[in-house]
Amino acid sequence: MTGIRSAAAGIAVAVLGVLFVSAPADACSNDMKQRVKAAGGCFAIDFVGNKEIAKGEPLVVFIHGDRQPVNRDNSYHRGYAFLFAGLNAYRINAIAIARPTYSVPTGKTVDVPGNRRRDQYIPGAVDGVADALKALKKHYRPSRLVLIGHSGGSMISGILFGRHPGIADGGVLIAWGCDTPTWCQWRIDSAGGGRRHWPENLSAWDYIPKIPAGSVKVIAITGTADRNTLPKFARQCVDAMKKRGIDARLELADGLGHGSVFLSDKILAAVEELLKR
Repeated sequence: MTGIRSAAAGIAVAVLGVLFVSAPADACSNDMKQRVKAAGGCFAIDFVGNKEIAKGEPLVVFIHGDRQPVNRDNSYHRGYAFLFAGLNAYRINAIAIARPTYSVPTGKTVDVPGNRRRDQYIPGAVDGVADALKALKKHYRPSRLVLIGHSGGSMISGILFGRHPGIADGGVLIAWGCDTPTWCQWRIDSAGGGRRHWPENLSAWDYIPKIPAGSVKVIAITGTADRNTLPKFARQCVDAMKKRGIDARLELADGLGHGSVFLSDKILAAVEELLKR
């Protein structure tokens, strides 16, 4: 995996040029290219690089964090763009999915429960993402499906492994807060007020006992300078998974933070490991 960073940086402009020229799809066309009909609503998806994924090939699905995954200029924020450039450079088939009420360059996910300001991991939102993943799996029949989650996307991915066992073969959970109430309480305490718990949210911690041993391999990656999701939060869930016989480990990205963690070569190395398992 040496040279990942330079390879990704070298083609970033070209990849972005590919990503953001797509015309909007018809409302819920369910074409599996820009739209996926699931959970009674319509999920927007965006192909990262290769738009002609052959059925039966390995597939990666990226689930973004608790912030708008695209900016006003219709581009992903810098960290995501760097990741996508790397995936494209290594010819890894990947799809970015917009969580309920969020948008990707191809459009917005609509008519699925969700709230961008609070309670983002409610059952309807989590189950909606699961339904969309099941639809993608049914259509593309991937030999392996690996989820990449960042921050809130990692929270949802961690819940999915226990709430919907077998939904994916592997997960790269970046900046994972793990136990929602514990993470929320830490944010409240560290902020000195002004924040609150998200009582309607699900928590990955509660679903670890429901993950069948051998059903998924998890690699959590957190920056040592992350001040939003401290490494101890991911370690809590990883240790609990290991005690239950689940193949899981935590890797630390030295000196990197919540967003800059995408500069770490560990992420693409983890993706390749899980796709080849």
